[in-house]
Amino acid sequence: MSRLVWTGLLAIGLVLVGGVAQAYTPPANSPFSDVTVNDPYYTEIAWMWESGISTGWADGTYRPTQQVDRDAMAAFFYRYKQSPPYTAPTTSPFTDITASTQFYKEMAWMKQTGISTGWDDGTYRPWDTTYRDAMSAFMYRVAGQPDYTPPAVSPFSDIGPSTQFYKEMMWMAESGIANNIDDGTFDPWQPVTREMMAVFMYRLANPSSAPAELRVTTSSLPSGVVDHAYSAQLTAFGGTTPYQWSASGLPAGLTLSPEGLISGTPTGPATGSVNVTVTDANSVSASATLPLTVTDSVDPLAITTTSLPGGVVGSPYSANLGAEGGVQPYTWSATGLPAGLQISAQGQISGTPTAASTSRVTFTLTDATSTAVQTVLTISITTPLTVVTNALPNSVVAIPYGANVVAQGGVTPYSWTATGLPSGLSISSSGQISGTPTSAGTSSVNVRVTDNTGAQASRTLSLTIAASDDCDVLKCIALTFDDGPAANNDSLVNTLTKANAKATFFDVGAQVSANPSATGRKAAAGMEIGIHGWNHIDYTAMGYGYSYYDFDAAATAVRDATGTWPTLFRPPYGYYSTDVINAAGDLGMATILWTDNTWDYEYTDANSLRWDTVDMASRNAVLLMHDDVAATNNALPGIVSDLQAEGYTLVTITQMLGRLDTHVLHFDP
Repeated sequence: MSRLVWTGLLAIGLVLVGGVAQAYTPPANSPFSDVTVNDPYYTEIAWMWESGISTGWADGTYRPTQQVDRDAMAAFFYRYKQSPPYTAPTTSPFTDITASTQFYKEMAWMKQTGISTGWDDGTYRPWDTTYRDAMSAFMYRVAGQPDYTPPAVSPFSDIGPSTQFYKEMMWMAESGIANNIDDGTFDPWQPVTREMMAVFMYRLANPSSAPAELRVTTSSLPSGVVDHAYSAQLTAFGGTTPYQWSASGLPAGLTLSPEGLISGTPTGPATGSVNVTVTDANSVSASATLPLTVTDSVDPLAITTTSLPGGVVGSPYSANLGAEGGVQPYTWSATGLPAGLQISAQGQISGTPTAASTSRVTFTLTDATSTAVQTVLTISITTPLTVVTNALPNSVVAIPYGANVVAQGGVTPYSWTATGLPSGLSISSSGQISGTPTSAGTSSVNVRVTDNTGAQASRTLSLTIAASDDCDVLKCIALTFDDGPAANNDSLVNTLTKANAKATFFDVGAQVSANPSATGRKAAAGMEIGIHGWNHIDYTAMGYGYSYYDFDAAATAVRDATGTWPTLFRPPYGYYSTDVINAAGDLGMATILWTDNTWDYEYTDANSLRWDTVDMASRNAVLLMHDDVAATNNALPGIVSDLQAEGYTLVTITQMLGRLDTHVLHFDP
């Protein structure tokens, strides 16, 4: 084993005194409600708490299995270094964080100290998960980059000298900091959990002077074939290098070099086991018995891998190809790999994807006799997992609530959780927030999405529950529909009802009289009903008396259909006069126009209408639409969804503005 020169370790609390590690005794009672004194990593977690590196969450939990994001990792290292005096720059050194971002100071400190310089695109990616390979690099830098030379032959089956951060990972292993490596793998792309982080930091602060226990890490040997060249490298871990190898029971024709290479050409079939022994520089030995079979025939060479997992831009990728038959050792190659990935001769695909793509990759497997076979497999690389939803619609106490949070990137399917939801609300694993809020107030809701690989992303969103339809608190908007009831009457109402949205309909009296149940269904669904005249005509040429007669007839038809006398009148075409306003006002109805005209009757494409309507939306706006336009009916589900995603609450005019004065024109454009 290479000797390590430790530099840069700071004393933490009473753990290190004068550079000598002192024994740490954890408290008899756990400081965290979700960690017991019998948990395997209780000592390390309690040490994190007592040294002030991690005080846990406000609810008294430590959450040991939760993954460590890069922002929290920065905070841990900064506290490990005893929170050195540091003034963060007013201008962020990273493009994706600002001075107001949680742990900004600590992340900027990571940049200034060189512990983490971020990504080539100028980002820090604070909410990305930290993996064991990158954590090894961070730990190595925090420790002062000790003088260390990694072994030329990796003792781990899943990393090699060409693997990124190989030196740092081997340093972690040989210095005794890394855990969970007894199975012969380092698991470089496994996410670091909070309990794993506690173990790493505790061992970093308490370095062991004794080498790890010597052991043979090779767990199996490839089969051989009579009269075909054979080669297999043995590996070991622990002890003190250099190693010396010996073996008994090798098949005829094979030999073992002192460096652990089994080679030669088997001369006859054999079935049995080889006893291998490794001896380190201190004459400490370890042995293992490994089955080895030599056959006199060769099965057809075949690639057994039929599919490969997807990957994410900026996140480490790893997959191993499988094969059978032929004569080992095998050699792999590939063409068409996604940018940032490479394949080793042993068939391990690794690297960090740099661009989203769907690639058809041709893999070639060649055995020791130069026989080759090929297969084509698809690798899909997606963008990093992010929460797309940037606002939640506000709501009202005792009114059923519904909203969906949306993510993109990563590998589907997703699973959602949330903290900080108002009382009465919950979130499903598919990302639907629902329930009936029971109290008013504004909550900071943290939504977290986990993809199929375990990657996570989160976002904090504000959600206000008002005591009533209080548009001083809520971000309100009023959709209005003229010319009904028409063919789309029930479809429009169903769309609004499913989204817990309300709107105002200005119905034409003659059409209400012909189909009173349609208007009645709108009112029963909580929609507001105003009138649009008895007929859709220009009343400015009709005078006061004619207008009064028509408006009275229309209002009576609405009352008969709904049981309620209407309080709003919208003049057809938006044409009005003093006589028209007075006729409506004398009947108890305010004359109201709109703030924005969607011109929906000029559209045939529903998507264009949807985008243009949402683009013109503003707080307390009144949008003009029409009951009888097909494009409006088709666009409304998207319009409602988009408006709610932007935080709007869809209400009636009266809910938004209150009781309006009669004899007054409202919203004259």
